[in-house]
Amino acid sequence: MSRIFKRGKIWWIDYEYKDRRMRYSLKTRSKRAAELKLKQIDIQIVREELNVVVPRRVSFSEFSSRFLRWYRVQNSEKAFKDYRNLFKSTIKPYFKEYYLNDIGTEIVEEYKIQRAETIKPASVNKELTALRHLFNKAIQWGYLAENPLRHVKKLKVSQRKFRFLSLEEIDLVLKNSPDYLRPIIITAIHTGLRKSELFRLEWSDVDLTNRRISVTAKEDEHTKNYKNRDIPMSIQLVECLSNLERKSSWVFSKKDGSRYSGWIRKSLESIAIKTGIQRFTMHDLRHTFASQLVMEGIDLPTVQRLMGHANISTTMIYAHLAPDHLKGAINRLSMRFVNGTKLAQWDSDTKN
Repeated sequence: MSRIFKRGKIWWIDYEYKDRRMRYSLKTRSKRAAELKLKQIDIQIVREELNVVVPRRVSFSEFSSRFLRWYRVQNSEKAFKDYRNLFKSTIKPYFKEYYLNDIGTEIVEEYKIQRAETIKPASVNKELTALRHLFNKAIQWGYLAENPLRHVKKLKVSQRKFRFLSLEEIDLVLKNSPDYLRPIIITAIHTGLRKSELFRLEWSDVDLTNRRISVTAKEDEHTKNYKNRDIPMSIQLVECLSNLERKSSWVFSKKDGSRYSGWIRKSLESIAIKTGIQRFTMHDLRHTFASQLVMEGIDLPTVQRLMGHANISTTMIYAHLAPDHLKGAINRLSMRFVNGTKLAQWDSDTKN
């Protein structure tokens, strides 16, 4: 005999087939959907058409711990800590009562709705990404057949405004920067290096002859996308680094040759106060590099490669800075059609 029953807010099904007792979650809160599934199962039992597969049962809490152990080996310590904190503070507490197999799309959608009431859409999307990652791994390890987030859409996020320095502001900043800070700022706005990449730069990464900087991993520190890249050096940057004193293997180091870290934020704030310009950060200097390239007419795929973006979608935040460049591209296409087809003559003839 087959039947449906409710456990918490979720409907389950219970039946016997070929001397085997089957009981599992239907992953729905809808009684109507559960009844339809029951009828379908009854028909398949009569026709002996059921393909019975017993899913591997594991609690969400237990599997998330296994997932995090795997994630730690595959990613940086910082990425692991971010995921660990995310699961500990929000995801695990919400799903701790569920078995992995019992979590369906509807349950995840309810989670999304509740989280959206208290945090920003971008933060909700970050949690959904972590969940999707976990369930994909569950499929690979044989615990699930389908990812419950397959049909869960992320929330729409408004494009954030970013800060970049104008040419006039760059001049003001450099004129009012102390000697030890000026080379760091020049390097940042001429290469677009991330702060972590900037402060782990060694002289062995700098090729002044061929005017090239290599961005590579250092021991347990890796590039953001685990890919190395080379950045051509401008004439100004070559001149700057050629005159920089070499105190150790680090390009930017303290008086004793030890490596700089994250001390620079207060120094940049002091410059902003002194010059009267809007506050800016190290990451804003990276935005400045990309923005100035785009406004100069450099195409976005090239900017993507220089910035080390894994996806062109990340680089697209700078697209609005190139309206004249985009207009120029359409004008060039228009002239190609005029010169290569009889379009212009046809237009003139139709008017007559």
